[in-house]
Amino acid sequence: RDPSSGLFQFSVHTEHLHIAGTAKAAIGPPFVQVTTFQPGRGTYQRYGNLVLEHATLTLKDQVVDLPKGTLGGYDHSLGHNRGLQNWNWLCAVGKARRVRGGKIEPFGIQIVLDRDKARPRVKSGKYLLWMHNRLRKFRHAEMNYAYTNRSKDTGDWTVFGHGDGIELDLKFAPQSHRRDKMARAVFHADFNQYYGLLGGTLKVDGETYSIDRVFATGEDSHLEL
Repeated sequence: RDPSSGLFQFSVHTEHLHIAGTAKAAIGPPFVQVTTFQPGRGTYQRYGNLVLEHATLTLKDQVVDLPKGTLGGYDHSLGHNRGLQNWNWLCAVGKARRVRGGKIEPFGIQIVLDRDKARPRVKSGKYLLWMHNRLRKFRHAEMNYAYTNRSKDTGDWTVFGHGDGIELDLKFAPQSHRRDKMARAVFHADFNQYYGLLGGTLKVDGETYSIDRVFATGEDSHLEL
């Protein structure tokens, strides 16, 4: 981040894709937390939302300008994690419509949950909602789904959460699935990332909001080091 302008600068490369640009913080302050696991192991996490000022997507020889004002979320983590990691993560940033009156409000959601194979299990409480330019936390959250084959494709996910003045009741429908699975002498990884559409209801301070076909990313991952 550039302290003088307040702009975030980013550049992400994969084998055939490159996205780079600038953005500003959006929807509320970032979430920052240090999570400890066991002696000598812990992570620093910073989660938040951005709105694009300018960005380009390069896919092989094709260059596309991304629209100014596009919303996105970020997950920035550093540290020495657990040797046995097993988690779910869901991230979505978009717009919700208030049922009473139809007002449109931007929102962001990030939920991180330990799965059964994580050791040690840690209830870190990273169940986050950004709305009305505020960051709020659900006291409880859960995600439920089932695999449909041995490749770990899934059916729809149900996502629930509740906290002080906030409730979440959503369905995440994966449209595509990326799996990276590998095993070596010193580690085993089974990383599954799902891309799809999110819909349902969000209740905030007595008002009900409708979420319809918002792009979301989910993860189901296991890592042994």
